[in-house]
Amino acid sequence: MRDVIRLIRMEQQCRVWIGNRRVIRDMVTKDTALWKHEGRRRRVFLIGARVCRSLAVHGVGFGNHLENRKNLKARAQVRRYHGIMSSNATPSELMPGLPASGPDPELGEAGHLFAPLIGDWRMRTTLMPLHEPAIEMEGFWSFRWGLGGRAVYDVIGFRPAGSPDDTPTRNGLTVRFYDVSLATWRQVWIGVPRGEIIEFAARRDGPRILIEGGTSATLRLRWSFERITATEFAWEGRTSTDGGSTWYLEQTINGER
Repeated sequence: MRDVIRLIRMEQQCRVWIGNRRVIRDMVTKDTALWKHEGRRRRVFLIGARVCRSLAVHGVGFGNHLENRKNLKARAQVRRYHGIMSSNATPSELMPGLPASGPDPELGEAGHLFAPLIGDWRMRTTLMPLHEPAIEMEGFWSFRWGLGGRAVYDVIGFRPAGSPDDTPTRNGLTVRFYDVSLATWRQVWIGVPRGEIIEFAARRDGPRILIEGGTSATLRLRWSFERITATEFAWEGRTSTDGGSTWYLEQTINGER
């Protein structure tokens, strides 16, 4: 620091160091009138003093100091965003416009179809691939109202039964919304592990919810919530490879809370 100040105070100099850069200056001679150079000397001195203060306070290069200041400002802007973002914010709070407190009243009776599922569930599932051994898994299934109460979305995650608590889950996302023009619930399933995107139509079928779709004219899927109470539900998934002529049970899910 003393070296920087000493360089700046020299009346005869050709270069001064500012941070990590060396800036060329005109020669300042003893014979030149002091008043012509007083403003320049003062500006150079202030620049050097600021550099020294930054180095002394932060203990890092001037460039790093500026980067730190920029990062602090960015974090402050994030905290101010809509007045809701903080280190304790939940994912739904970080997505303005997504969560809703309940169904849109305009849905009327149609809004009751998936309402009993809203909330968080613990679940156990059995995968039964055709001609292969069954696989037991466990996990969670969470449902929420969203998009102004016109949609119900859910996230499901599962892993092998008996896995340690820190074992990652395989996750999937479903978004369903009521199409007023078709008077039916439309549903899109996004299976991330397999890269699947499948469209369905959902409707009430007696006491159950029937969800039908497929990926082709021959490969059809029929999912259903067979039973839903306040504390448990039973789900079944069936598959047809002949366009719906025959079906086989491929998966069951039992949830509780």
